[in-house]
Amino acid sequence: MTRLEIVTSIALVIVASNILPTNFQIAFAQNSSDWHFSYSVGKFADSNSLKPDQVFVISYRVLNGSIDSFRSPSREISANVSTNSIDGGVLQIEFPRSYPYSNVQNSSVDNLIFLAKSGTESEHVVAGDAITKNCFFDISIPFKGNATIRVLSIASPNNSTFHGDEVPSGCMPETSVANVKVRSDGTITPPSQTRAGVAPLDVVCPDNMELILQPLSGKPYCAPHAIILRLTQWTIVAPSDNRAVTLPPILPPRVSAFIDGLSNTYKTNDTVQFSVRVSSHGASDDCGDLVLLAEGQKSGMPEFTPLSTWHLSLPCTIHSQNGPTAKFDYTLPENGSMSFVPKFTGEYRLELNMSANNITSGTSENFNVTETGG
Repeated sequence: MTRLEIVTSIALVIVASNILPTNFQIAFAQNSSDWHFSYSVGKFADSNSLKPDQVFVISYRVLNGSIDSFRSPSREISANVSTNSIDGGVLQIEFPRSYPYSNVQNSSVDNLIFLAKSGTESEHVVAGDAITKNCFFDISIPFKGNATIRVLSIASPNNSTFHGDEVPSGCMPETSVANVKVRSDGTITPPSQTRAGVAPLDVVCPDNMELILQPLSGKPYCAPHAIILRLTQWTIVAPSDNRAVTLPPILPPRVSAFIDGLSNTYKTNDTVQFSVRVSSHGASDDCGDLVLLAEGQKSGMPEFTPLSTWHLSLPCTIHSQNGPTAKFDYTLPENGSMSFVPKFTGEYRLELNMSANNITSGTSENFNVTETGG
């Protein structure tokens, strides 16, 4: 891809103590820094065109420095960068113009604002250059020392409709991920988002759900508010600032179960093996029952169909004589694992339902079978 184009530079006016002046220049063509990629879900909220969610590709690199982290949750970019050079460094971002970044009628690069902070100083607006190309806004933000840089959209509080710019159709391969499965309501499931490259912490959930991360595995799920109130030891991602906060164990004693051992993708005729991990959160015993259901949705078909079922009983050998203090963490089956063989390509899921300590709970895991095996 050619990254040097003759274009018009649009300067964003501002001043910052740890940021280089706007006339600072770096010869980009002579720098060998590699481009990296971040993946972000764009939601065309209340759009008249009723576009479904899309996964967009945001390219970035640091010239004359290093990058410690780069995140692109919905409608925001956040990066921690550093340089030891007295000349400073530059964070360069190629931001897709088709991303739904604006809710004003005449959107442009002027609707993006660049913020930065260094050390303990307060966050402040900083100067940067943005070049409008056919497919991208090519953003360059100079910095010195260690800095946290954010790129935000200036949104109108009176308008909830978010849209991107109209760009040539040839931009799509460079700006978005192809063949991402979209549900009938236009949203993308967490497994489909992560398979497209979205980081678990940046997964986008429907408005009536919250993002949570499974213990140990860190897998993302979208859960209704009522379900979150029953969880403990999970991690909830605060939608206001995308920070992860671990929920305290203040909920009623219970037994939890999780599906372990699955991969994201298989081939037909592969053996899909898995087990169930059972643990307590202050339960008085481990008595209960588990039901597992394997379902498959053949490519091109609208519904999942049942394939296999497993019924398991918890051993009911761990008890507490003095209230809910039993501690356990074990795997079922005790020897070996459960398995089945997928016969067609498409999406599969394992549904787990458990009854224990007079509480019924459940979870599920999805995976794809993408090609024919031996």
